[in-house]
Amino acid sequence: KMNKFGIYNTLKILVKSDGIFALYRGVTPSLVGIIPYAGIAFSINEHLKHEVRVLTKSDPTTWHKLGIGAFAGLIAQSCTYPFETVRRRMQTDGMINHKTGFSQVFELKEKADFLKDRMGLIKTAKSVIAEDGFIGLFKGLSMNWVKGPIGISISFTTFDFLKHKFGITQ
Repeated sequence: KMNKFGIYNTLKILVKSDGIFALYRGVTPSLVGIIPYAGIAFSINEHLKHEVRVLTKSDPTTWHKLGIGAFAGLIAQSCTYPFETVRRRMQTDGMINHKTGFSQVFELKEKADFLKDRMGLIKTAKSVIAEDGFIGLFKGLSMNWVKGPIGISISFTTFDFLKHKFGITQ
């Protein structure tokens, strides 16, 4: 018999079954992925702003900064997206059948048997590659190309604007 649980009971079962660290499942690929993401994005952003200064003999305009930030975000996101795929898979491991999409999220069994045998970062990545091939690590990337570059371009442009307003130089 299946019982329906709210978020409190779901969290209780998760912690009872897998321990408190189950609440942090997927944090490792997030932390491992943010370092190259930030490094790539900031490097490309600063390099291209420098190139615009050299070519135009003036500081980049707001439009230049928005375009450069979007491009930097697009490249950084594309390079590090496998970490996001692995993170999502680790967080949903056992709850979603990744082939059919069938979800058990809101119909937890009394005993959380499906929470046993969780996979770590490497095992999860190997599982994705085994199921979908190397390209499976990039599943969903095209949708992130729509939202990601916009957000990072606004962030970089705002950062430059605030640096200028507060008189902060490199």
